[in-house]
Amino acid sequence: MVMKKQMEKNWWLKYIGCFSIDPGRRSIEETFAYTTTLLEKPGNVVVIYPQGNMESTHIRHIHFGDGLNQIVPQINGKCQLLWSSNIMEYFESTKPSLHYNLLDCGTNKKYDFEVLKQKVNLHHKASIEKNFRFTEGG
Repeated sequence: MVMKKQMEKNWWLKYIGCFSIDPGRRSIEETFAYTTTLLEKPGNVVVIYPQGNMESTHIRHIHFGDGLNQIVPQINGKCQLLWSSNIMEYFESTKPSLHYNLLDCGTNKKYDFEVLKQKVNLHHKASIEKNFRFTEGG
């Protein structure tokens, strides 16, 4: 699920299964309902950028929009929630290293939006500290 403006800039996203969402329009409810039906079927995966757009992996705090909180409570059945902080670093190399740091956020049955936001931000901060090289001093 990708913001409509991102889909317009990156037209190729439709070829990898992305579908758009357009906040502020009536169609947003239809998109949420479609996403919910996808997540109710075992084996389906939906990637959601909860901040509402694609951002650098170097940001320190993930801001969550309300979309995720509109989708997850509507899911019937069981759905696994996973977060991935993907950290890319070059160090001295010309080829980057990509580190996937997964966090199991439980299922939709024990979903708490505020707790999820806190867990994700703590996990993301720990992922950055684990995978970036920091120097002390100034």
